[in-house]
Parts: sequence; C-alpha cells; structure tokens
Amino acid sequence: MSGSEQLTKESWVRDVAARAGLDDVNLVERALVENGVLPTPTLNARRTISVEVVHFAGMKDLEGATRLSPRIEEPFSFTHRLAPGLTAFGTRGINDGGKSSVLHVISWALRGRTDLQPDVRRWLRHAAVEMKVAGERLLVLWLVRGSQPEGAIYSLPANIEIDWDGVDAASLQTLTAGDVEEPIEISTSEASTFIPVPAGAQAIGSFDNAAQFEIAIGDVMMQRLGLDPIAQWSQVAEHARIDDTDGRVSEHGWPTYSQAMIITDPSKNVVLGEEAVVATRLLQMYLGTHWASAAATATAREAQLDAKLGTFRRRATQDQEARSAGIGELSEAVTRQRESLQMLPPETDDFEDVAAELVRAAHDFSVADDARTRAMRALSFAVRQLEDGRAEEYALGEAAVTRRFWHSLKPTCCPRCDAQVDQERWDREQDGKCSLCDSDLHLDVVGVDDTAGVSSLTDDYVQHELRPRTDAELQALLDSADSLDSAGSELDPDTLDDVSLARLDVLQLTSRVQELTARLSLAEESFAKAETGLAAAQTRASAVDAAAARQRRNAELALARLEGELAERQRTATIAQDPAFAEATSEKQIIHAARDLAVERRTADQRELLALASQQITELGRRLGVAQLESAELRGNTHLPVVKGGAQQTFGSLTEGEKVRLKVAVVVALLRVGTNAGVGRHPGLIIVDSLGREEMNLDQFSDALRELSTVATEIPELQVIVASAHGDILERTLEDGAVRIAGAGATLW
Repeated sequence: MSGSEQLTKESWVRDVAARAGLDDVNLVERALVENGVLPTPTLNARRTISVEVVHFAGMKDLEGATRLSPRIEEPFSFTHRLAPGLTAFGTRGINDGGKSSVLHVISWALRGRTDLQPDVRRWLRHAAVEMKVAGERLLVLWLVRGSQPEGAIYSLPANIEIDWDGVDAASLQTLTAGDVEEPIEISTSEASTFIPVPAGAQAIGSFDNAAQFEIAIGDVMMQRLGLDPIAQWSQVAEHARIDDTDGRVSEHGWPTYSQAMIITDPSKNVVLGEEAVVATRLLQMYLGTHWASAAATATAREAQLDAKLGTFRRRATQDQEARSAGIGELSEAVTRQRESLQMLPPETDDFEDVAAELVRAAHDFSVADDARTRAMRALSFAVRQLEDGRAEEYALGEAAVTRRFWHSLKPTCCPRCDAQVDQERWDREQDGKCSLCDSDLHLDVVGVDDTAGVSSLTDDYVQHELRPRTDAELQALLDSADSLDSAGSELDPDTLDDVSLARLDVLQLTSRVQELTARLSLAEESFAKAETGLAAAQTRASAVDAAAARQRRNAELALARLEGELAERQRTATIAQDPAFAEATSEKQIIHAARDLAVERRTADQRELLALASQQITELGRRLGVAQLESAELRGNTHLPVVKGGAQQTFGSLTEGEKVRLKVAVVVALLRVGTNAGVGRHPGLIIVDSLGREEMNLDQFSDALRELSTVATEIPELQVIVASAHGDILERTLEDGAVRIAGAGATLW
C-alpha cells in the first residue's frame, strides 16, 4: 500500500485501530508513539560511500631460514588509490599473499572492526583510509599499539589533496631506518610524519581502542547516511531462560547495516550480511519501503510485550500455587485453635467495661496532654514576641531622644568648609529647607496653603499629632477600635510616631500573653483531671484477672490470623483483574495489529521488485556456475529457496561454492532492481573477498568478474572491491587501472 494518505500518522493510527478492533484512537496513538511503531513518511535519498585511498605500514616478523637462525624483521608500506567502479587486488596463485589483508584494512576503517589475522594485526604500525561519505571527504587515521587501534576521524577540505606517494615513501624509509632488533613504536606526533593531516581538517571522532573505534565510525556513518537504529528482540541465553518469552529489545546500528557491503564467509547460511536476525532489515538497503522500520520495530516491541505478559502469568501462577499450598494444614490449625478458645473461661462483662473505660480515660488524657502542650507553646511564642517588642520600643525611644537633640542644634558654620550660616539661610528653614544643604526638611502640613506660619504650625503638629503617646492614651485608642485596619476606626496609624506604634504593639502583645496565660491555666486543670481519671481506670483494671483475659485475647488474635490466611489462600483471583496485565494486553493487541499491517504493506511494496530480482538471480546463478539451477526465489524474509534438477532446496543445503555465487547474484540483482525502481538505499560499496576460491572454474570466475564490472558501470556511484588469487584472470578480464597484482611468486605487500 502506498500513497501520501497512508503515510500520515493520523491515517496510520486509524488503520491500526480498525485492524485491532478498537474505537479509542487516542489509546492506539499513544501505544504506537510510545513504542516507535510509525511509518517512514519520506525515504531518504541514496547516500553513497566510496573508498579513495588505502594505506598501511608496519614491520613483518618472519621466521629465519633455519630453526636456529634469528627472526627476520621486514618493513613494509602499502598505498593504493582506488579507481571508480571495480577495483581488484590479486596474487598469482598465492592464497596468503596479502590480498585479503588489504580488504580487511579497508573494512576496519569502514566498520571499526576487522577480521585481520593475528600476525598481520601485530605487524601493523599505522593505517589510513581516505573515503567519501555522502559527498564529504573523510580520513580515518589510526596507529596500532599491541594490536589495538588508536586514532581519529577527520573531515577533509574539498580542495586539499594528501601526498599519498610521499606518505608511502616516508613510512617505508622510517621503518627501514629503525632498529630492526625491536619493533618500531610510532607515537601520535610521529604519525603526522607519515600521514600529515591537512590544514583545515576537522576532527569529528577519536578512539583509543577497538570498541571505541567501532562506536566512533558508527556515529559518523549513521548520521551522514541518514540511517535509523534497528530495533531487534533477542532471547535470553537458554541456560538462563525461564520460558521462551524471556529476552530484551536491543538496537543495532552501523555494525549491522555495514554487513550489506560485505560478501566474505560462504559458510554462513545467510543470503544478505552475516546475521540472519537482521537480514530482513538489510534488504531495505536495496529495496527501500516506508513500512520496513515500522514492521521491524513492531516485531521487536510485540516480543517485548509477550515477555512482559509472560512475567505476569508466571507471577499469577506462583501466587495461585502459594494460595493452594497448605490449605488443608491451615484448615486443621483453625479447627484446633477454635477448640482451644472454647476451653478458656468466658470473658466477663466486667472486664469489657473496664477495658472500655481504660480506653476512654487514655484517650481523654492524650487529648488533655496535647491541649496543654499546644497552650504552652503558644504562650512561649507570645512571650518571645513581647520581649522583642519591648526591645524595639526601647531602641526607638533612644533614637527619638537622639534625633531631638541633633535637631535642636543651630549650626553657625558649615562643618566642611567653615563658611558662616547667614540670616538668609536661616530664613530658608521657614520654607522647609535645610540652612546648610537646601534639602527638604519634610515639614509640610496637609491643608496649609501658605508658608508664613510653617514653623508654628509644624511645631503644633509635632507637639499634638506626632508626639509619643502615653500608655493610657494608646490603651484608650485600642479600646475604641477592634484593629488598626477596622473601617471607621478612630485609631489611625499615620497619626502615630514610631515610638507610639512600638508601644501599641507592646500593649497588644501584653494582652495576648495574659490571654494565653489564662488559657494555659485552664489546660493545666483539664490535664490534671484527665490524669486523675486515667489513674483511676488503671487501678480498676489491675483488679481484674488480667492473665486470663490476656490469654483469651491472644487466643482470639491467633484465630483471627489463621482465618485471614486461610481466606486469602482460598481466594480465586484471576490475572485479568490486574490493571497492569490488562494494560499490557491491550498494548500488545495494538502492536500486533500494527505489525501485521506494516508487514502486509511492506510485502506489497516489495512483491513486484522481489519477483524481478528473483528472475535475475536465477539467470546470474546459472551464468556463475550453479549447476542445474532452475529457479531461485528471493522472499521478503530473505529466504532463498531454489530448485535444482527438479528438487527444491534451501539456501543452507547448497555447497559453499554455490552459496558464494548466489550471494554475488543476489547483491547484483538487488542493486540493479533497486536502482531502476528508484528505491535503492545501498551506500554503493561492495567488498568481495577471495572471489573464485569456492569450487568455481576459471570461466565462471571470469563471468562473475564481468557481471560485477558491468553492474558497477550501470549503477551510478557504485564501487566494487574484490580480492582473488587468480591474478592472471583479473588482468585479462579487467582494465589496467582497476587491478593491482603481485608479481609471480610474490606477496602483494
């Protein structure tokens, strides 16, 4: 299914809700979004990788001519510029001639991991690969210390070239000049001697070991190629698995995607890549579809929800078993406890009355004690406030006395410059200005329009309105008003000076302390009464036969516990009553519907393309020497059943030679079909190691080379890199610039 309508989130949610038989589209949308099960609205354009240069150098550690001869250390340096299209590395009949090592170094730079043989990895001192990723020039440069990589990834300016011939010569010269008795160690600073990083290059990643190398190059590749992580469900190891639903969801990144570029080990029964569990996602590198990501994610999330539901079921089973276990023993224990209780003397009414009275007295005592405590705390707090108020009143009074003293002085000269204060300046004080600095003395009186009588009015106002009030006056004001903020109150704070306000606070706090003192007195009386009542109840209770009552009470509690445990084990609760189980079941129903729908649409998108690819795989397989091949059908799950000599076979049942030839045929066919249909997302780099080694005659090997060369020419920006020991055929079949062959009897480096 295709079309813009089907690719909107809203239409996808509606379709999944309909498939799941649910009316609540909000519930469906929440489940799909939280689990990441959404179609890809727009497929990214194909972004390519091409290897421009490979360089590596080191010191071979070889056995001497005889067993007693000293070991031979032989420096080497290898540099090669790869041509567009197909590039081949070969030897003339030598299988361990270094051709595969070149491919492994390239793969090391591309993937952050390598299958280099341990001896070659120990020989290496440094390596570098220049490549172009999505149009951006990159340089991957690393030293090799104790077989571990240590280096960085650089983004190179487009207009600057590296002198690789100079790098090759400098590497070999320095290694040759070294102490041949000891392996040469190359420091990071020395690395620039062999591989100078151009000015303007920007470091975009670094690493100190193999694990960091894989992470660093993976981040660079995933971002530049526009790839999303692959969600995959993995089962727990069998020895640690409780049932088949145990596992976890993990995300696969560049190490998985990069398998689409490698054709190496024919012993693996996987048509694409190296792992069967991700082969279906690798198919999307060749035949992209909007539904691939949703189908893969839904498959993983459904398995995760199955595991969650399995946990619920195991827990429910365990709970039910625990309830059922020992029901008979519990029933017998309940019967015995009832019989023991019946043999005890009956509980008297007197004891019940005493017990009830004791409970009431204890409650009354607790309430009285709490009230007394709260009264004591409130009084203590009020006393502290009163003390603070009195201190404030004293401080303000002292400040007022000091201020009156200074204001009563009449300065005759300026304290700064000794200038005399004349009569004119004294007259300015009648206008409310300071005779020294002309500052406002704030002597304005509301309602006075002229300034003639400012002094007398001000003095009268201060004497009668702003003067400190006596306690009697303040108390009279308090008695005539409920509060300072009461409407219509005769007490106006604006008519009181600071000292009077402080005295007013002290009067109010004093009244509050007196009130709280009276309240505490009442609380003390109530407490004493409750204490007396509790003592009386305790005395009465002590006269009852406490031992017998306690024995009966303990027996009743023991019976109640046994009966409660028996009722719990007899309870028949179902797992469906668990809200978490119901929620997970509903979520699984939605994700299952989404998975089915996404797989159907992915299959529909790919059906015609897979049929075309299957036809080409069959034709190519015959040309590459798969004897009696009648048909090969590539399916959406990447299975490849074939018919040979009238008998149907699985891909895994074929010989290793037939597998590697069909792997090449599958890659070539998918590249052609995907490119012609405009849905290919493959990065355009194929690496084939030791082509022709698996039961392939020379004519078939030549046909395979020609097919790879043709497809590299047909598909824009496709690069194919192969290695083979059939150097002579490589030279005869391919163009001169596409081949690098070792001399007769010699190794490639």
